[in-house]
Amino acid sequence: RDAINREIPEVVGLEPDQPEWRILVVDDNANTRLLLNNNLKKVGFAVRDVENGDEAVKQFKDWQPHSIWMDLRMPIMDGYEATRLIRTLPGGGAVKIVAAM
Repeated sequence: RDAINREIPEVVGLEPDQPEWRILVVDDNANTRLLLNNNLKKVGFAVRDVENGDEAVKQFKDWQPHSIWMDLRMPIMDGYEATRLIRTLPGGGAVKIVAAM
């Protein structure tokens, strides 16, 4: 079958006996936060969500997520500035940050 007609496998969960994987969702759009939060929790991730970059920096300090879904355009503090600040914090160089627009 060609790539267009290929079925996409469904993710149903993490492998058993995984450590807790913490993901922070940062977006000013409540619907986007809800969608990501629900889908990530459904497969077994620990998820927290916040609505701006300032809250993201605070949450990073308190919770040390393994990965961050970061909206780039937000009020109060945008994702660019939040990412720059997080990168200067202990553990900030190792966290995986996915930029979203």
